[in-house]
Amino acid sequence: MMRYPNLVWAIEKKRFAHYEVAAIVKIERTRFSRCLHGVSEFAPHEMTRIGEALGYTAAWLFSEPKPPNSLTFDGENTAAVTLGGNDGKSN
Repeated sequence: MMRYPNLVWAIEKKRFAHYEVAAIVKIERTRFSRCLHGVSEFAPHEMTRIGEALGYTAAWLFSEPKPPNSLTFDGENTAAVTLGGNDGKSN
């Protein structure tokens, strides 16, 4: 899993490959890949250069992913869709 989904989205939105962004911001491509996957950390000046190259703020590109809230009805977590129409009752 990618550590920075907003960064991955921005790269894809610009139709760049990861190695192209690495070349634009002058980061060795294996280091870029390791940072993208969370093995290493981007330096603050690298984050700034990446944000400038992609046209987004570094704060947004490198924000931690937030899972969506689950659907809650009457205080219980409930599936939004029942598949197959089987409600568990026998006929």
